Amino acid sequence: MTAWPPSIPHPCTLLLDKTGHKIQPNIKANIFWLIFELSLFFFIIFNFRFVPGVRQAAWLTKSKVISGLPPHLLSLAEMPENQLPDQNERVQNTIKHARFWVTTEARPGKEIYSNTLLLNLLHLCATQRSTHPAIGRRIFAEKYSLAATWKRGDDLFQIRGQNGLLQSSMDPLPEVCGKQEVADTSNHVLETFYPVSPTIDLQQVCVYKEMSSTGFTDDSPYPHAHTLYFLESTERQYRLHPEQFKAKMMMFTFGNALARAHKLYGSVLDCPITIQAVGTNGRIFQFLVFQLNTTDLSGDDGIKNQVWLDEDIELYDFAKVRPLIKKKQVKVTDIFIEDSTFSGRLINATLGNQFRNHNT
Repeated sequence: MTAWPPSIPHPCTLLLDKTGHKIQPNIKANIFWLIFELSLFFFIIFNFRFVPGVRQAAWLTKSKVISGLPPHLLSLAEMPENQLPDQNERVQNTIKHARFWVTTEARPGKEIYSNTLLLNLLHLCATQRSTHPAIGRRIFAEKYSLAATWKRGDDLFQIRGQNGLLQSSMDPLPEVCGKQEVADTSNHVLETFYPVSPTIDLQQVCVYKEMSSTGFTDDSPYPHAHTLYFLESTERQYRLHPEQFKAKMMMFTFGNALARAHKLYGSVLDCPITIQAVGTNGRIFQFLVFQLNTTDLSGDDGIKNQVWLDEDIELYDFAKVRPLIKKKQVKVTDIFIEDSTFSGRLINATLGNQFRNHNT
């Protein structure tokens, strides 16, 4: 790996006792702080002009990024048993509900309609429980706290925080690729940013303990992460560039897989771990499948992790405003979704992938 010059350390936060006096750090007791600089990957600090997004996330996670979803996953959408009755009409009704009917105001805010649309689509999936019993073996969790730590080169990294909605399952998702395809990833060359360091815009902090937590107790009946759901923030100070949003999806999906790998297998990964992710702004969807093939992330050689990313899939072009009712006269302007594009990729990633189970 390229030897990068040492970065400027971030000033440590002062530690105070119960009386408010500063605590002097014990150098001998906190030798970890002297050795390592921990880069904490917070996605709210993207305030630099360096915005590589997915490319940077691929380097941080030692991953090979593949455009589009795997063909055998896309084929799930074509199977009659995975089709909803009157599917197009029902999906259009969920869009109309989210964009027009969820509020008494002229038009709902982006935060309201994007969240409503996602929940409506998930509700459509839940209606298939009678024909797909595996759906009943999953739950949704919100505001769980994730922490995962790994080493790349001479730097130690950690991702932690709350990413939103997580669907957990009793059963792990099956592997996307076989052993030979995983072995072939060793020939993939990771992209570098020389002469710019890939960690240029990451916050550096001093820590005293490496953290690894899935956010769930050891006896949880739903230990396996199935799908993560991300909504674009509407707050200006937290709003991300589209590439950063995709990188956030990739990093938190990787973090969930890595934390579970450490919990289940320790330092050596016995078998790949697969997790999915869906991100949306209420109109455009991003779909991601992450397969963790290795936990040996320090060097650039050897087996790589794999990421399938289907980007910028439009659910609809635009939503027309409500008809204007004035003096008991209705101006003829239909409520409709212009040019709905219910492609196989969209239906599969939004609905079809929900039907994947351990026996698939």
